[in-house]
Order: sequence, then C-alpha cells, then structure tokens
Amino acid sequence: MLFRSVWIVLLVGAGLALTGATLFVAVDDRTLHLVLVALMSAFVGLVVFVTVALDHPFQGDVTPSAEGFRLIADRPFGGL
Repeated sequence: MLFRSVWIVLLVGAGLALTGATLFVAVDDRTLHLVLVALMSAFVGLVVFVTVALDHPFQGDVTPSAEGFRLIADRPFGGL
C-alpha cells in the first residue's frame, strides 16, 4: 500500500507542477516560456527515471554481488 501511495504522490505532484508552470506562470516571450516548461518537464522526467532506477536496485548492469550477503550470512554477529 505504501508503494502505491508513493507513486501516486510522485505522479500527481509532477502533473500539478507541470500544469502550474504551464498555465500559471506568466512569461511574455512565448519561446522563453516553452523553453522553461521543457526544462521543467525534463527535470521532472529525470526525477521519475531516478526513482524507478532506485526502486529496482538489483536489476541492470551494475548490481551488487551475492558474495557480501553470503559472507554476512555465514558469520552472524560479525563473526563473534
């Protein structure tokens, strides 16, 4: 349940931020306004991408090996 609520808050917040930047920020120059909204959209997209990437830490090219986990599991309490 917590997992789903984090994603709902993240996506709704992104939508509200982009809507607010698009509709409620008055910029006289249309090109500048488009550039600002595009930059904010890229930033929000990167935040969502990093959140997805960090949500699955054991997938992909760079993953921790199981050797460290086996070492800890074989010697509980630091080997005492």
